[in-house]
Amino acid sequence: MILAKEIEKLANTIPHYKKQNDAISKSGIDWHVDHSFKVILAVCDSLKKSDPKEYKWTFNFLRNVVFITNRFPRGKAKAPKITSSEVQVDKNELLKQLEIVKKELSAIEKLPKNSNFKHFIFGVLNLKQTIKFLGLHTKHHLKITDEIISSQS
Repeated sequence: MILAKEIEKLANTIPHYKKQNDAISKSGIDWHVDHSFKVILAVCDSLKKSDPKEYKWTFNFLRNVVFITNRFPRGKAKAPKITSSEVQVDKNELLKQLEIVKKELSAIEKLPKNSNFKHFIFGVLNLKQTIKFLGLHTKHHLKITDEIISSQS
């Protein structure tokens, strides 16, 4: 499965869902996991609905920088409202989302290579680029959750 390691690591943070450390992030573990899952689900949905015939590569400087450095700078972008929860997310809800995420990631493996997703900063990404984006995005939030967990051990 695509992103199997990252998804497993996110799943391992769910037992810590109530932890928060404002010095590291204004959001707790629950938010970071929920946000990561919501992004994956929204992107998978977008990929499935896309028309591969309409994909056209374009140069994007910021995308290139992020993809070459393999990291997102912290605190530079604001999550879209559709991928953000305003309230603490329940452990059972995170576990339900986890199962759906696994199914959706398996489903996109079978999509045409020019299935695409339009990112608000990086522009239109094909399937391969989208999978890389999802991996980098998930790792970004895993770093934050790991720091929060470590700060309270």
